[in-house]
Amino acid sequence: LEAVKEGLVSESTIDQSVRRILTAKFKLGLFDDPYIDPKKAEKINDSKEHRELALQAAREAIVLLKNENNILPLDKKIKSIAVIGPIGDVVKLGGYSGFGMKTVTPLEG
Repeated sequence: LEAVKEGLVSESTIDQSVRRILTAKFKLGLFDDPYIDPKKAEKINDSKEHRELALQAAREAIVLLKNENNILPLDKKIKSIAVIGPIGDVVKLGGYSGFGMKTVTPLEG
């Protein structure tokens, strides 16, 4: 609401966004049964068509903002790289992503 008060976003924009989300939830039947049937979800989300579409979306979503020192593409002679940090071996799915059926951590990737 602070953004509306400051004029950063209009109330109608928020209404449209809420309407889209609620419409999607309604179409998914989440108002009648808000609990996910894991077997049904896996059948839908783990289909070959869904996996191919997800892979295509992931590939098309990658953006290289800066290629300092021409690091990419990696030299084919490189046989290993270091994965550094506390979440290198943790799956991060983000909000509204559901549960991961077949996930890959950065370290596994």
